[in-house]
Amino acid sequence: MTGPQGTTEEGRSQRELLGTASWFGRMALRGRLALLMTVAVSLAVVLCATVSWFVARSEMTKQVDQTLRQSVGPISRGLMENFSLCGDNVHGEMAAGNGTIVFGDGSTCPLSDTDPVVVTSGDVRLAAGSKPGADPSHAWRDGRTSSGQAVRVYTVGLGTATTTDGTVVPMALDVYQPLGPVQRALSGLAVILALVAAAVIAASV
Repeated sequence: MTGPQGTTEEGRSQRELLGTASWFGRMALRGRLALLMTVAVSLAVVLCATVSWFVARSEMTKQVDQTLRQSVGPISRGLMENFSLCGDNVHGEMAAGNGTIVFGDGSTCPLSDTDPVVVTSGDVRLAAGSKPGADPSHAWRDGRTSSGQAVRVYTVGLGTATTTDGTVVPMALDVYQPLGPVQRALSGLAVILALVAAAVIAASV
């Protein structure tokens, strides 16, 4: 059962709705058309600005991804025959560079990073499935370094390495690039698009 207070609030809402409808109905046809045109233009401008921002973000991300993909080659070509930065001599096709080696058992080995990327369970799963001679698996993701810096991460399988005791270990490589420049560019673009959208909407009123 609806109480007196509920009935009063419902009645108030109905009166407000009827008032709005009657206000719009009292407008001249030209005024109604102008109002509808303004609303349509405003929605179109906001939609275009939003789509433009997302397209720009997608293109910037693609550029970062391309840079990361290209960085894997030089690192792989600079292989070290005796890799001992992880506290254990590992023989295999590994190189010192800006990245982190991820082993299939979950252990990691930062290369020359001063601020290594935080490794995820997905990176470990990709490393665990890495096989020599097979097409390397790869994955892209947004991540963070140990200091909290936002980065774009490219993970690619490297096959296997053999430890000094003969254990064969599957591994992958995480390389990353800071997203700070991209985020600043997108923030500036958002401000510009917002100003342009506001100017267009103001001109159409």
